[in-house]
Amino acid sequence: MGRYAPSWLSKEQQEQLRQQVAQGGIVTAQEVVDWVAQTFGVQYTRGSMYSLLARLHGGKKVPRPLAEKASLEIQ
Repeated sequence: MGRYAPSWLSKEQQEQLRQQVAQGGIVTAQEVVDWVAQTFGVQYTRGSMYSLLARLHGGKKVPRPLAEKASLEIQ
């Protein structure tokens, strides 16, 4: 048996969601939940959306931390 429950979204819908997140149009999990509800009429909780985004490799993108003494010019 798989690690995750089956998705409520089709493969095509999942791809649309992946593209939407990659474009940066929606950032927070709640924004993704709202977008999916408006676009596909499917209700997710934030927790289940985190799980779906992990499966889609669409987690929140954040820059790597920069050391306090690091110089961008030197790097």
